[in-house]
Amino acid sequence: MDIGLSNLSLKFITLSFYSTSHSLLSSIPCGLTPPPAMCKSSSLIFVLLFAFLFRLEIFSWRLVFVITLISAGVVLMVATETAFHLTGMLMVFSASALGGLRWSLTQILLRKRNMGMDTPVATVFWLAPVMGFTLAFVSIVIEGWGNVFSLPVWETPEKTVRTLGLITAPGCLAFAMVLSEF
Repeated sequence: MDIGLSNLSLKFITLSFYSTSHSLLSSIPCGLTPPPAMCKSSSLIFVLLFAFLFRLEIFSWRLVFVITLISAGVVLMVATETAFHLTGMLMVFSASALGGLRWSLTQILLRKRNMGMDTPVATVFWLAPVMGFTLAFVSIVIEGWGNVFSLPVWETPEKTVRTLGLITAPGCLAFAMVLSEF
């Protein structure tokens, strides 16, 4: 839902509004570091909220102040946005909340050594198939795959290889980033 709502929000809000509200990169307390491609600055609030809720982080007014200060800066960045759309903004904030929940739940899973979830690689190994099948199912239901394979990007073998490379390369890069955390 985090990924889907983030992408769907682009139908309602401008890319400048989306990227401004997604541009802040920060290392989160309790070892959670969202990847830059998915980082929504408002997710900092939700990561901290869920970290307190699930007792991943000890409550600290200092942490609350820092996250509030960062969030206030983000609000000031987008306050003058002329192409404001409430539905798009709500989708971005919902995606941020779900992203914060996802990172907190991942942290809980990483603490369960008896389940074999003691490294980021093990987490990817167990969770990636579930996430992939879920996204595939939702995209089949909502978008339908019949149209995808009739696109011009599959017309020639050269275009097919290029398309597959453009699909595979970011996945390999993301996996390499996970490995570098290990």
